[in-house]
Amino acid sequence: MSRRKLEDKLREISDFVLEMAEYVKVCLDALERLLASYSEEEVEVIMEYEEKSDLLNLKVDEKCLSTLALQQPVASDLRFIASMLKISANYERICDIARKITFLLKGGVLEEVKDELLKIVEVLKEMLRVNVDGLKGVKVDELITELKKLDDVIDKLNRGVRARVPEVVKANCEKVEEGLKAVIVSLYLERIGDILAKSGSRIVFAKKGVWVWIK
Repeated sequence: MSRRKLEDKLREISDFVLEMAEYVKVCLDALERLLASYSEEEVEVIMEYEEKSDLLNLKVDEKCLSTLALQQPVASDLRFIASMLKISANYERICDIARKITFLLKGGVLEEVKDELLKIVEVLKEMLRVNVDGLKGVKVDELITELKKLDDVIDKLNRGVRARVPEVVKANCEKVEEGLKAVIVSLYLERIGDILAKSGSRIVFAKKGVWVWIK
């Protein structure tokens, strides 16, 4: 394979991963709407894109492996391919988590912490935007700082939810189940933030060849 063909293959891989990021955005948008008002239509959207993410992740795997088999890439190419494999798997995992959250949101969410949960989703969407910019080679040098700040915001919001729920349940024991679900949803959302932070580390590694620790 000529160098030009190899570069074409690498661009295809990058395009697949960007498409996977778009699937994540669709799922986060749907989660935001679900938190605001439960809807079976939004659940179906997440189910659809979770399935599509599984298939697209397989495409990324196949494309990366076939590219490796056709020509022995140089170190920077290997770094890029390894990073795209991991990032794609991370994004697929986020879609899986979104699917799990839908089961917890059936019947609505604890009103007392709804605003905090919605804020977490807003921050997650911003973290995803930073990821996408990085994948496109935009503001890579600023990526780590931005993601650390955003991840700190999510951690603070999650602590707030976990502190507020026991207060609500203590005042009204009938809300125990709702409260438990809210805590689990918050933890799942925090996990998505961790995954996006780790993906950011991989993006920097792919683009710059240096390993940085975010989460």
